[in-house]
Amino acid sequence: MTLPDSAMMIGSNLALCRHSVLSTFDASLDGMNQSQSPYYCRVRWPDAVVPEGEPQWLLYEMDKQADTVLRTVDIFADGKVTRNSVDLEQRNGDACPSLIDTSIVEAFDGVEMETITSTEFEKFWLIGVDRPFWFVR
Repeated sequence: MTLPDSAMMIGSNLALCRHSVLSTFDASLDGMNQSQSPYYCRVRWPDAVVPEGEPQWLLYEMDKQADTVLRTVDIFADGKVTRNSVDLEQRNGDACPSLIDTSIVEAFDGVEMETITSTEFEKFWLIGVDRPFWFVR
């Protein structure tokens, strides 16, 4: 199955923005200067075959100092892009300090991640459709 043009651009565009060497998340966090918060990265779905209804790529905006995931973007093989944020989750008054319910290090331990720029993250954030998942009403 081939990806639509918009999804195919992800790999080439993000490859231009990433660091020259892929690393695990722990190495990325260890090397990240505290003043570089927030940190932006992308993760491919962990299995070779992406289950129907699951995103092929997941983009994250993280704050290491606060140990939180602030925003996410999910990119699907069919070109659909969805997004979520702490602000979206809190719009009805619910407390949501992070989009994950554990520490960043625990959640992404051993996960292969690629660093991306804030510009690359924002490009996909702007075309995404809101999809909160914690406090759906």
